[in-house]
Order: sequence, then structure tokens, then C-alpha cells
Amino acid sequence: MCGIFASVGYAPDSVDIDSALAALTHRGPDGHDSYCNADHQVVFGHTRLSIIDIASGGQPLYSQDHETVLICNGELYDHQRLRAELIADGFRFATGSDSELILCLYERDGLDFTRHLRGEFAFILLDCRLQRVIACRDRFGIKPLFIHEHPERPGQLMFASEAKALFASGLAKPTLDPVRLRDMLSFVPMDSIFEQVSAVPPGHLLQIDLRTSEQTLMAYWPLDLLPEPLPAGTTQAELCQTLRSHLEEAVALRLQADVPVGVYLSGGLDSTAVAAVAAKLSADPIETFSISFSDHAEFDEALIAERTARHLGARFHKVVCRRDDLLTHLEDSLWFSETPAVNYNGVGKFLLSRLARQHVTCVLTGEGADEGLLGYGYFKANGQGLSSHAYGREQATSNAAPDAGARELQEAFGFIPQPEMAELFSPAAQRMLTRLFSRQHRQRLQRTSPLQSLRKRLDRKELDRLPLLNKLQTFSIRGLLSPFILANLGDRQEMAHSIEGRTPFLDTKLFQWLAKLPNEWKLRGDVEKFLLREAVKDIIPEEVYTRRKWPYITPPMWVSKRSGSTMARLIETYLSSAALRTSNMFSSAAVRCMLLAVGIAWLPGRLREKLNNLLLFILTVQIIEKHYVQQFEQNLQQRNQQTQATYSAIKNLPQEAEAQPG
Repeated sequence: MCGIFASVGYAPDSVDIDSALAALTHRGPDGHDSYCNADHQVVFGHTRLSIIDIASGGQPLYSQDHETVLICNGELYDHQRLRAELIADGFRFATGSDSELILCLYERDGLDFTRHLRGEFAFILLDCRLQRVIACRDRFGIKPLFIHEHPERPGQLMFASEAKALFASGLAKPTLDPVRLRDMLSFVPMDSIFEQVSAVPPGHLLQIDLRTSEQTLMAYWPLDLLPEPLPAGTTQAELCQTLRSHLEEAVALRLQADVPVGVYLSGGLDSTAVAAVAAKLSADPIETFSISFSDHAEFDEALIAERTARHLGARFHKVVCRRDDLLTHLEDSLWFSETPAVNYNGVGKFLLSRLARQHVTCVLTGEGADEGLLGYGYFKANGQGLSSHAYGREQATSNAAPDAGARELQEAFGFIPQPEMAELFSPAAQRMLTRLFSRQHRQRLQRTSPLQSLRKRLDRKELDRLPLLNKLQTFSIRGLLSPFILANLGDRQEMAHSIEGRTPFLDTKLFQWLAKLPNEWKLRGDVEKFLLREAVKDIIPEEVYTRRKWPYITPPMWVSKRSGSTMARLIETYLSSAALRTSNMFSSAAVRCMLLAVGIAWLPGRLREKLNNLLLFILTVQIIEKHYVQQFEQNLQQRNQQTQATYSAIKNLPQEAEAQPG
């Protein structure tokens, strides 16, 4: 796992490559290097977290004739087989790095090389001979790859694993985009909240012709979710055996590393299945990590996780996280995630990853199982939407006639991606959201609609061929997985502590098999992930097998000064009238009214919850705005120093079974 940065079309001496790489030190604390090509006006930079070939796997990597240059973030699996195949074809390797295979595959197969890539990755390749740059991202967007395009000079581009590196380069200034913030409040996830910053879409390859500056975006992997009938006579036992075989292969590949590997373990089916398979495949007890909300028993899965670890013969480590710990580390988490939040889930993963880094460098996680096996509540046609996952409550069902928002979504996509959108896309709701922003942004917001952003993620032609369940599944993958689940709950919180997350359920072979499986084997009645339960029944505890879906959720807290001194400090620092005037993003009058309303006990509970969610979103935007827009250089320097000090001390940390957040 690494951090990468590239600029295209800028004079190399105008790029502060050292600062850009320093901004990514947490992603690659084991070394850094760069490459400049003045003729083609290309600069590459790479920071390294050593996982495979620790001694000689540094980057950039070069083809034998040095005409092709590569920087890559991530891991390619099944690389030993591919390496042997390429050696038989006459290729020679300078390192043992799995990333070097990309250079040889590209030389052999041209742009068709992507079909061989199995894993999680984001990379940039310069072909000096053909005078083109290629930026590519894995099929699900497990690894980030952001783009900044100069607003007036389209040929000038930057790429980076995190937006902070784009700004540290000295070529761009961070500015928040109010339209993207409004769209997020409308339940449309965004890749970035910064102006001029987007992302290479998952499963896509972007070509830049260095002679003409022409850009060509190509999908190299179609997301085909149309189920197919099973051959006549197929039995449940056969399906369980096939699923188990695919899962064991995916886990086995992800256990391969030259550094220690562990597993994040909750009380749920997904992480337990991964941990059980890993324990079965490992000669030694595996390391497992869990988070405990000891002062909120209804949110605490650590007891189940500990019993599961005992059942598997695994070593168990937990971080005990109390409400104040979540607030204390909110600003830290947001610095690394670069995205606002409506809950504290990202902070919890931030603290869990900090614990894991004391023991391992890689962790296997359960992400992707809900998407592939229809695990979320909103697949069950019971009115649940994202609220059930984000806030830990069921969405209120309504028998009212479809309003303008619902009709607009039906006309655009043929279905409603989430129940909440039907209300939030209505003209009345959009007017309310617009009034949350300061006056200077309202005219711009009124000229746009969140539907425009949603159209970029969903293709009506692709959707029309699918049953409703698989339309919802498409939104889950195209709309939520990469910008939300894999970012704020995955890569960004893990790499904040220089730890690599690996996702067996998003293995290409496993997922493609699941995608064609008839839906009744994924969701049977009210039982989600039916076939997975049956496939691992013999190796997981009975209580996990019978337990229904309970999403990972941190305890909620009122955005009110009554919630304690830490919350009071956050409100005073970021939501005061003075702070809101300085950022000039949100209406101070609207925020003041909401702060008063959440403290009024006689208001309906659901209304107070909605207002509280809005306040937390605004609070987190304000934190990001201050840290990135107002005080970026100061914060960048401070964070870099903290990262270096923390990483230097990691090897001396005690190996304790339980850790408390500092």
C-alpha cells in the first residue's frame, strides 16, 4: 500500500513534489521517490508502505528500456502465477514487487492488460514512446485516485491518492463546493467536496494524449448484475461448496504478505466468515481486532466478537471507545477522510485501525459482502433506506401519494434508489436545504439539482435490463461503495495509521460468480446473505449464524453543549456565529435555530434526529473548511510531524490485548 502523486502538463520545476509526497507520508512511511520528465511535462511521486518485496520493491518502476514508468498504490493478487507466465514469455523482472507485473502486462497486451489485474489498485503509467499517460483504478474503487483539472487549462492535470497532496503541490488551492455539499445532504454521495477535484471512476482507465491533451475515459470492466438461471439439478450443497471455494481462494490470496496480517472482527456474519476461513488456512492463531462501545451496550458487538475469536482459536484485541473518545478524535479522522459525516462511524474505524497498527500491517475486512449478497436492509422492500445503516434507525414508511421528488427519480432511472431521496429530491426539501447555505451560494444552488450528480453514477440503459433488487444493488455499488463504505469506513481511516485493508468479498472471481447467482440464493425471505450463512455454517459460531444483519454503528450524540465539554468546544470553535461568518458556507441563523431546536424536548423525536444529523454534517464541513481552506499549510506541517513521530514509535509499542484511545 502506498501514496501516489502525478502532474501532467505542468513544468516540473513548478511542482513542489516534496511537499506533495510529505502530505502522503502516512500512506507510505517506509520511503519515497520521484520521477520528472521535462520533455513530456510529467512528474511522478510515490510513498511506500512495504508489503511485498520489502528490500527492493521501491517505486517508480521502469520497463527494461525505461520508456515506460509506473507508480502504483495497492496489491495485485495471484501475482506469482502471472510472473511465471510472463517469464515464460521472455520478460525479466528487476524486483519481486507485484506492481512490476503491470509494466510487463502492458508491454505484452497493450490496453487489454487490465483483464489480468486482480486486486485493489490505483496506478499511473507514462508511455514515453506513445506519448500518453494512463490512470487506472480497480473495479470497485477500493483504492482512491483523485484528479484535479485546471479550470482554465484542461491539459493541466494532477492525480493523487488523497486530495491533500494535490493542494500541497502548490498547483491548486482547496475550496469547498456548495453544490456537492447540497447533493450529499440529498443522499447522493460525492467523491470529493473540493472544487475541481473528482476521481477516476472504479473499473475505468483514463488515457491522456500528451500531444493533444485529449482525454479518453474507458470502462474496462462492466458491472453485470443480471442474474442467470442455474443449470437444472443444481443443489444447495453444490452452491455452498462453490462459494466456500471462491471465498477460501480470495482469503488465501490476501493472507500473502511479507508483513503480519490480521482481521477486523465484529459480531456480524461477514467479518466472522473471513476470520473463520483465515483461521482455517493459517498455521498460527490469527490476530483479530474489534471495537467496544462499553458505555452503550446496544451498539457494542465486542462481546460477540470475543466469543467468536475464542471459538476460532484466534488472538483477540479490542479498543474500548467511549463517547468522548469519538469527539476527541473527530478532527483527526476528518483530516484523513476529507469528507463530511452524519455519524461517528469513521472515527470508530480510525481508532480501531490505530489499535491494529500496533500488531499488524495488513487487515482483512468484511466489506463488499452486503453489496454482493444483498445484505442491507434496503434490499428487503420494507421501507428501510440509508438511515438504517447511517443512523441505526428504520426509515419511517409513508402511504402518501408519490410527490415530485419520487416522480423525478422514477422518470430518470425507473426506480427510487433510496426511500429518503423521494422526499429530499422534492422542490420543498431542496428549498429547505438551499436555505441552510449562506446567501452568496443560494443562486448557484438553485440553478442545479442533485439529479445531475446522480445521473453521473447511474445509467438508465444499464438499469432497465435489471430486476428491482439488482437496480438497488447497482446503486449500492456505483453510488455508495467507493465514495462512502470503502473510503470513509475503509482506506482513509486505515491508511491514517499506515495499515492496508484487504477485502476478500470484492475479489474479482468471487464477486463475478455472486453477480450471476439468482437473487433467491442471496436474499431468501427475511434472511439476508442466505447462501453465505449456509456455506460457512460449519466453521462459525451458532449465535453468528442465527443473528440478523446489524450494521456497524457508533453511538449517536446530540450536537448540543449539554453533551459535555468536548462537544461544547467543537460547537464554540466551529459553529459559533463568528466561525460561520468566516467560512461563509452556511447560514448562521439556520444553524443557530437548529442548535436551539435539538434541545427542545417536546419536539417530535424524529424531527430532532434529522436536525441533529444536519448539524453534525455542518459541524464536520466546518472542521474540514477550517483545516483545509483557512489553515492548510499549518495543519499539513503539524500532521506530517505527528505521522513521522507516530510511525517511529510503532515498533516500540507494547503488544497489549486491550487498548484505550488516547
